[in-house]
Amino acid sequence: MITKILYLFINVFRRTNKLSCRIYITVILMVIKLKIEQLIKERGLKQRYVAKEIGVNENTIVNWIRGRSIPRLDKAILLAELLDCKITDLYDRI
Repeated sequence: MITKILYLFINVFRRTNKLSCRIYITVILMVIKLKIEQLIKERGLKQRYVAKEIGVNENTIVNWIRGRSIPRLDKAILLAELLDCKITDLYDRI
């Protein structure tokens, strides 16, 4: 759901080019990146291990943590299972 909302805002931004959309998208990406980074550190996991367990490239994990992209729903589900949390925990405070 959050992924769809984010992509909706990205498409609105591309059409309208409004600063408020850009700021909102940036905030969403920052929140998601911080939560993923926090949960991985709290569990004491390495990025390489996380990537292998959910079937993505290590660079994908790096991009999530740097806020360059967000996990697709199927990967977010696997990530939540690996981190022993609810999928909503990954998108807390959005």
